Amino acid sequence: MKAFLTRWLASAVAVMVLAQVGVVQVSGFKAAVLAVAALAVGNLLLKPTAMVIKSAGCLLNMMTLGLFDWVVTLLFWILAFWIIGTLRPNGQPIVSGFAVKGFSEALVGAVVLSLVNLFLSPFLNKDDKRDDRRDPRDRREA
Repeated sequence: MKAFLTRWLASAVAVMVLAQVGVVQVSGFKAAVLAVAALAVGNLLLKPTAMVIKSAGCLLNMMTLGLFDWVVTLLFWILAFWIIGTLRPNGQPIVSGFAVKGFSEALVGAVVLSLVNLFLSPFLNKDDKRDDRRDPRDRREA
């Protein structure tokens, strides 16, 4: 749970940095946190499709030494970022206070969020593995 919250807050800070650079428009930290949550839900919904494409391209993935996997993941992050930032059902944004200007901005945002998660993963996965090795009966209340 700690790793999840750390990743979520780090992604929200990355979205705020993207707003300062001018890639996205964010009205505040609350909007950034909600945008990251919406991106996670969008990624969760798009992930089964990405898995089908990745498994169909198994030979291509082996030939490119895993680069194809990264490209497909990045394309789906771009798609999720672009949909959350630009889609306006009923004239209302999906996340009020969050907007992406266009596809190139969605590309930059997806790359930055992917890099943030890539650099955090070794530290957060180490903590998750350490927690999984403990016997639940050994945990004592402090």
